[in-house]
Amino acid sequence: MIDLNKSIKEKQEQINKLNRDIEDVKKDLENQKNKVLTKIVKLSIGTYEVETKIHHLGKTYAKCEKDCSKDWEIATYSILQELRNTQPNEFNLVDTWEFVQQPDLISKKNNFVARFYAGSDWAYLVCNGDPSCSYSSLGVRFVRRIK
Repeated sequence: MIDLNKSIKEKQEQINKLNRDIEDVKKDLENQKNKVLTKIVKLSIGTYEVETKIHHLGKTYAKCEKDCSKDWEIATYSILQELRNTQPNEFNLVDTWEFVQQPDLISKKNNFVARFYAGSDWAYLVCNGDPSCSYSSLGVRFVRRIK
């Protein structure tokens, strides 16, 4: 005679295992989607490895700074502007809004953060950003100098 409880329990275990496998695949896909690609570029100020797109959307400048790995830094306005002038599509520098290092010492002293904005036919730097603000379309990209 077939033990129905045992059969149901075995099927439920199989279903649970399949659900765990599905969750693992979803996590792998998400990790691949969030993987940040980089390119090495020669700029007028040196050679850099630069992330090709922004990330940390919706995070504050402090969180971005904290998550920046050793030997990497938040991009400067001059790096992004040079890349925008030469390779805007390769670095997704059209329709971007991202944190940059604060170039203005007075603004930095007053605890403001800087942001780079770029559309299809314009770009500008804002140096009086509120450091506690975060927006879903505001992100960051990291760079590192190649020696």
